[in-house]
Amino acid sequence: MVLVLAILFGIPPRTPGNLPKNLPAFLIFQCANPLVWIYSNQECDGYNNCGDCSDEAAIDMSQRLTREERIEIVLMSGERSNRVIAADFNARHPTRPPISHATVSKLLAKFRETGSVLDLPKCGRMKTVTNEETSVAVLASFSKSPQRSTRRMSLESGISRTSLRGY
Repeated sequence: MVLVLAILFGIPPRTPGNLPKNLPAFLIFQCANPLVWIYSNQECDGYNNCGDCSDEAAIDMSQRLTREERIEIVLMSGERSNRVIAADFNARHPTRPPISHATVSKLLAKFRETGSVLDLPKCGRMKTVTNEETSVAVLASFSKSPQRSTRRMSLESGISRTSLRGY
């Protein structure tokens, strides 16, 4: 839709710093990097369109759908329009912030594309979870030889030096 409007207004393709002046402001999202912008329908879509995750940072966690709510929306879909699905969902959940037909559309598109309602991997470094077994082994190793450097301990345990500093 936004792309069609851009073509109708005669806007050149999106390039860094090439912010169109003749498009309404509500159709444009300015990324944290002032040279980069995207169309507003690309904001909070699960993809890092800006390159710095600033288009994904605007998601209000209180408005995010739970996994169960997402599954409910997919099951409600059938042959119904996204507006009807959103209205029915909002009627069933009056205490949560209402969802829009665009939210339903993006969720169903994600489900058709990936076969899942789960979010795509987020920007940045992957978080790892230290399990109890690893923690016990590291602590035992430190108590056994407290003078050993974190560099040597890191090589022996396969855990990064920065992670070992937390012990």
